[in-house]
Amino acid sequence: MSEIAQTADVSLNVADYANVDAAGKVNILGGGVAGLGFEPSTGLTSRFTLVVSVHLPTALLPAEFSLEIFLTKDGELVMAPGPVEPQAVRISQAVTLDPPMAFQQPGRGHVGNRHGAVLDFNNGLPLSPGGLYLWNVRIDGDTSKTWTYPFAVAGLAQGIVFG
Repeated sequence: MSEIAQTADVSLNVADYANVDAAGKVNILGGGVAGLGFEPSTGLTSRFTLVVSVHLPTALLPAEFSLEIFLTKDGELVMAPGPVEPQAVRISQAVTLDPPMAFQQPGRGHVGNRHGAVLDFNNGLPLSPGGLYLWNVRIDGDTSKTWTYPFAVAGLAQGIVFG
């Protein structure tokens, strides 16, 4: 078990759009998306942005950890078309988080620090309507603690049935 994974405060949000400004703040428009639109002609969802925030307390800083973000549907890893063969919708990165220089108070430490990951899918993703999708986050490969964000992909509207 990873002490960082067990102590971290992680949040996920799916939004219409988000970015990180020059000061490191995340700007979110239309956050809290529970369902994505689907365009049958392209086979893609509507555009969206995934925002992941990992906060570590003072006692754990400085810290190095691995951050893994992956997508599942009905408990299975989602695969997307790749250049040669399908690939898992999965992102992994090494993160170094130092104590912030600002907000330190002599004898009182600091407020911890936060790492933000903003993944913008401006063309959408090739996801099928129906079923429950989950964005998942793991730290240091620790499978005992996984943070999730559920959402659905809207299907085609059902027409009126006669007869």
